[in-house]
Amino acid sequence: MEHLSDEQVFEDALKVFKASMDGKEPTMLPKVAAYRVANWSKDRLSQGSWSYVATGGTIRDIQRIASGLPERHIFFAGEYTIAAELGTVHGAYMSGLRAADQAMDAV
Repeated sequence: MEHLSDEQVFEDALKVFKASMDGKEPTMLPKVAAYRVANWSKDRLSQGSWSYVATGGTIRDIQRIASGLPERHIFFAGEYTIAAELGTVHGAYMSGLRAADQAMDAV
């Protein structure tokens, strides 16, 4: 996807989302007002990265991020939100499932 424009990435993501709704228009969700596409291969500052608990940090910090802000319908996914799978693809996958469940519970 790195060769696509930000607009193409957004449109593709929207198509996947709509497909997950069995073709029904998600009327309960507001129209997307803005979006940002991250492309690490074009970001001179990322140069590859990994997650870690900062000095003085605890597992509780990870749990706090993972809980999101449900009252504002904001949920976080990413391998950095799964303490047992920190820094792994599996952690990223599992966090996506968790965040999707949180979002569905909030609707």
